[in-house]
Amino acid sequence: MTLKKLLTTHNLFIVLLLLSLLGVAISDISPVKSHSYWLLMMILFGATAIVSNIIEGDNDNDGVELKKEITLQILHWLGGFVAVLIVYGFYHTGRITPESTGLVVLLILALTTYLDGIRLGWRFSFAGIFLAVMAVFAAYIEEYMWQILLFAVGIIAFSYYWDFKRKKTVT
Repeated sequence: MTLKKLLTTHNLFIVLLLLSLLGVAISDISPVKSHSYWLLMMILFGATAIVSNIIEGDNDNDGVELKKEITLQILHWLGGFVAVLIVYGFYHTGRITPESTGLVVLLILALTTYLDGIRLGWRFSFAGIFLAVMAVFAAYIEEYMWQILLFAVGIIAFSYYWDFKRKKTVT
């Protein structure tokens, strides 16, 4: 299997959802340790979005348009990353609790992912919505892991269905 076939938007989407589920489990077990995980996820989600854009992007006009889009994406994700660093500054000065820090960082990641999904496609927007729902569940529901897991399975099943339907109409 070639790298390009492996790195489809669909496969990247599934990996991001699974990593998000892992992040929820880490956040549930240790809110303080989850800070590093979500910071890493901010970088990974941004890199994944950029790679997805490169793979799916058109190479018309000598790649000038693609370079412009990637530059905008880098600035977009850099803005989210800076917001996360500011939240960590609030945490380290005692302005917010560890639990609140994790939720705010998760919401920043959700919003950044959702907004980039408007440009990239519905899967990234869905990933952003999924992250936001996870944050709301984590804030208001004591035992939320099963609900999140069912929601993730539903989204993944829909993604497979959509991918199958799209391939069927193309052929």
